Amino acid sequence: MEDSISSGPIQELNKLNLVQIGNGPIFKGTDFIPELVNAIIEKESLEIKYTSLRKRSSTKIICPYLLKQYNGRWFMVAYDHLCERPNKTNNYALESIREMKKSEKPYIIDPDFKPDDFFKYCLGIWHFHDKEPETIVLEFTGNIDEIITS
Repeated sequence: MEDSISSGPIQELNKLNLVQIGNGPIFKGTDFIPELVNAIIEKESLEIKYTSLRKRSSTKIICPYLLKQYNGRWFMVAYDHLCERPNKTNNYALESIREMKKSEKPYIIDPDFKPDDFFKYCLGIWHFHDKEPETIVLEFTGNIDEIITS
């Protein structure tokens, strides 16, 4: 659709401010996608320099399993050799990767990781390993049609 704005009737509507096309931000990290896909296919572990949302930098030895795009951002599900938690398969934002190189550590396959189930109970991209899904009942007193179509 964005390409069709450059000419024709949609361009005229855009000039009249009748159509607005959202431009999402371009996130860093997409340049790592080819190397990550290759590591997944070849079952190779990688060493990455990673800066978390809390601005903490660390080195991780990962075994990538899955790439996922959500809201214009790219994420990787990977086993982390250095993770201190019992569940070592976690989610990482590609935009937080600063460097990447091959690792000599073995590629570990998490027997509990199931790609079709990993995001099953997520709202968005993040989830907690140790939490069970909760049933939430919402009650509305008006505007239900608008809420349902949102």
